[in-house]
Amino acid sequence: MDTKTNTDSGATAETQRAEDILRCYPAISAEETRELITFLKHGKIIEIGRVTSIPELRENVEAFRREHRRAFALGFRDYLKFAIFVAVPAGLVFWLIWAVSPK
Repeated sequence: MDTKTNTDSGATAETQRAEDILRCYPAISAEETRELITFLKHGKIIEIGRVTSIPELRENVEAFRREHRRAFALGFRDYLKFAIFVAVPAGLVFWLIWAVSPK
């Protein structure tokens, strides 16, 4: 199913919804707050960029991120993912280089 709206910008329904919520911010419900946090944390990068770069929404985006700072902070899982997918393989590469280097 195509989620694009009939706008010229090619924005998806999710992007349009995030824009609408931000236009009403700070007078939004708890459900809208959860929707916006989910969009800003897990949405497509290009869509997040589209929404956050709209000049008239920029102030609301900054205020929302300030108010909900904890929701956007990195947690233990994020650091664990980094360790597993970046630090451990990098460490193994350095160890292999060290192990096969002439002594």
